[in-house]
Amino acid sequence: MAIAEKKLTVEEYLELEKTSEIRHEYVDGELLAMAGEKRRHNNLIRQLVLVLTSVALQKGCELVFESVKLRTRTTRYRYPDLVVSCAPGDDEYFVDNPCFVVEVLSDSTAQTDITKKLEEYTRLPTLTRYIMVSQKSRFVTVCKRTNEGWTFETLDETGEFDLPCLEAKVTLEQLYQGIL
Repeated sequence: MAIAEKKLTVEEYLELEKTSEIRHEYVDGELLAMAGEKRRHNNLIRQLVLVLTSVALQKGCELVFESVKLRTRTTRYRYPDLVVSCAPGDDEYFVDNPCFVVEVLSDSTAQTDITKKLEEYTRLPTLTRYIMVSQKSRFVTVCKRTNEGWTFETLDETGEFDLPCLEAKVTLEQLYQGIL
């Protein structure tokens, strides 16, 4: 739900977000307030950060989570749960060239994550993986860029997904360790 009475320019949004006490996504001039998350949601992100930080550093890639924006279009900024970029960026507040993005699905955001964000993220030319993680059960949807386009794979209870830009794999056991 949009929260501003008038549409903001990108510049107004970026300035406002620097001092805002809550995060807002920006979609074509409208601000969308980000809801607070459950501990399980936060724990899943923590697990991924723990598993991937040293690998990202070794590859010269940057891993950011929850409070750094991703520019998906010139007029859209999102707050993915986790983003990795191996391309240098020129802005300290947002990422432009992700190689993979993770969203942990919440009741309040799942529909947006699997529709609008899926469409936006898969249009990013540098993205090779979009990972959607359930916090209700050991279930992950992996969207993979191939030479023929995008394919989708689901992992239920067991399995692993690869992250080509890091030359790494993450198992569901690693991801959900101590959580589910």
